[in-house]
Amino acid sequence: MLQQKTFSEIEAVQIVYQTLLALKFLHDQNIVHRDIKSDNILLLKDESGTGRVVCKICDFGLSSYIDLASGGLNGFAGTPEYMPPEVIQQPGNKAFQRPDPKKVPKITQKADIFAIGVLTYELLTGHTAFHFACKSSLRLYNAILNKEPLFNEEIWKRVSSDCVDFIQKCLTKDQTARPSVNELFKHPWFA
Repeated sequence: MLQQKTFSEIEAVQIVYQTLLALKFLHDQNIVHRDIKSDNILLLKDESGTGRVVCKICDFGLSSYIDLASGGLNGFAGTPEYMPPEVIQQPGNKAFQRPDPKKVPKITQKADIFAIGVLTYELLTGHTAFHFACKSSLRLYNAILNKEPLFNEEIWKRVSSDCVDFIQKCLTKDQTARPSVNELFKHPWFA
């Protein structure tokens, strides 16, 4: 996907929708990908001649099965710019000091949803949602935990309010309030 720096909103909605279809399949099997990012989305031309793009997820090296009885996974893994707060707070992240290691949230499929929000932002702007804090890991992690992405660039004047709302819902800090894949399919952006 890196060959094209930015995409129109119409292209982005198609890419995100297809990516969510793939995630739905994984999540229905109790699998979390844990590394959704632009480098791991393959775009192929549809062979039927419609000009549409077919999306495929790749790189399942960090994917994990989630035993729902345990409440989720533990472990620090993924690409920093796409990590949700619950991953940043995991033991193993040397750049982040946890207030109470006993209160570290478990990782669920909702970690992939946060990454979908970052991916959608990136498709439209050419940079990740917390790009303003990427100078150091600590600044990036603090931004993901405590700040909201910026929607003040010129591009956002041409993007629908439904798209912005979709991104904001995906980037909800509290994973228990973050929508599931099935809930995202009902979002007005896909109407």
